[in-house]
Amino acid sequence: MDTLTTLPKKERSTDLEIKDLGKMEYSESLTLQETLRLQRINEQIPNMVLMVEHFPVYTLGKDLVDKSKLIKYPLLAPIFNVNRGGKITFHGPGQLVCYFIFKIPLPAIGRFVDAIEELTLSLANEQGIAAYSRQNEVDIYGKNIRGAWYRLEGEHKKIAAQGIETKSAGSDAQGNKYIVTMHGFAFNVSTDLNYFTPINACGFRYDVMTSVEEVLGQGKVSFDKMKEQCQAKIPHFFNSFS
Repeated sequence: MDTLTTLPKKERSTDLEIKDLGKMEYSESLTLQETLRLQRINEQIPNMVLMVEHFPVYTLGKDLVDKSKLIKYPLLAPIFNVNRGGKITFHGPGQLVCYFIFKIPLPAIGRFVDAIEELTLSLANEQGIAAYSRQNEVDIYGKNIRGAWYRLEGEHKKIAAQGIETKSAGSDAQGNKYIVTMHGFAFNVSTDLNYFTPINACGFRYDVMTSVEEVLGQGKVSFDKMKEQCQAKIPHFFNSFS
């Protein structure tokens, strides 16, 4: 696969680029993100969104303290420790993942996290799914609840999860501080939800996750179409950060 690590250096990168990576191992995408993050800090590339579909893998975020309470072994796929926010989740086929390599002012981080959530809500709504935010609620760990949710048979179900990692990118001549982001969101389109059974995804019950396919029915969702819709929506929500 053609890498994105040799893009030419620019004096100032202000454009937004969207790259479709197709299917990729999680470890490969993590290395790519780290490389691009350094390039973004050095103004060698513009803000960038990486769209990808992973082979089965579990990832542990930095908010996970006690693994014994959220994981039931044996797991059904490899596991990675990462520095994004959040706890444990699953990535795999049928799940649309977007990673955001963005350089933004430090005070804009809250608005940026909101934009990620708003994008997932908009994408769900376009499928006819009345998804909603729970950002004004907190979980049992005292953290604000994020992601796109849908009420299914009277229960809150999560259709998209999100979590980012930030790194300092220095200050400009006026002393304004900047950060560069990594990671992003994972949207369950036709994901095999059985992979979530051994884990308490995002710190919730093992059965908290749902998918577009579970809500609408098998055969009524196109992964490629949703990817196209997502790509079309990204500039609306993120051009203001470029």
